[in-house]
Amino acid sequence: MAILRKMGGFLLALPMAAAGECIDVEGRHILGSDLARAHRLFAGIPPETRIGFAPYPGAERIVRGEELQRLATKFHMEAIPLDAVCFRYRTAPLEREALEKALREELGEKEGRIEIVDYSKWPAPQGTLHLLGAERAVPDHTGAMRFRGVVRYGEGRSVPFWVRAKVESVETRLVAVEPLAAGKQIQPGQVRVESGPGMRTGEKALVEPSAAVGKAPRRKLEAGAAILASQLQAPRLVEPGDEIQLVAASGAARISLKARAESGGRLGDRILVKNATSGRRIPARVSGPGKAQVEVEPAR
Repeated sequence: MAILRKMGGFLLALPMAAAGECIDVEGRHILGSDLARAHRLFAGIPPETRIGFAPYPGAERIVRGEELQRLATKFHMEAIPLDAVCFRYRTAPLEREALEKALREELGEKEGRIEIVDYSKWPAPQGTLHLLGAERAVPDHTGAMRFRGVVRYGEGRSVPFWVRAKVESVETRLVAVEPLAAGKQIQPGQVRVESGPGMRTGEKALVEPSAAVGKAPRRKLEAGAAILASQLQAPRLVEPGDEIQLVAASGAARISLKARAESGGRLGDRILVKNATSGRRIPARVSGPGKAQVEVEPAR
């Protein structure tokens, strides 16, 4: 049995509830031409006559027999018993080729390989595919990225869809020549620029050696790995146990003495140092390679 809801002289039915064959329609309205396809009695209605609003994709709209009788009377047609007519918006399953084309256009991938892993199977109306936030997509543990988008159709209407795909880019990137240890400063000979295919990661690889040399990986990078900005950080300039130059400043006065670092840090980090003469532990701030500075309150 169909579950129907009255709406402006029509009945709206959920897809599973409608019985019988439905007439496919497109656009915002059910037109006279659509009604003529349902029953030859209405062939005389002007094709562009608006009969009512078209259903949304995924739903069906039922025009009852009583409403059809009123339309027949309005257009001076023969009054005969008429059954209800079902209308549904024309839809079709998404196609892999269309999804791949949309991905290439949005990501600018003209040459790289795109492998569609999975996508939404819900039928969609005829329209244009638009991806949303594609550049921010990141790969999961399988290397596939999940993209969301909408099919835009009709007059300002849209329905959502999703697609999972592995995207192989052809690009220029900076790669590690040898394994790069975490926290250790990168030297010029340890990186090089190369071009070729590589799986898209959601973040562009660096392309200039100067962007990596002098910085340190947050974690170990294997040889051949593309280097991303998010993988790098400023190197530690002081390590625990280092003998450093400690500058004590009080106003315009400066005193330099030797100390031993008891904690490590990067430029500007606070560390703990031990005065080599007095053995006193002092908090200081890293000011350069092997250097730290401490501010001393002037005597009153």
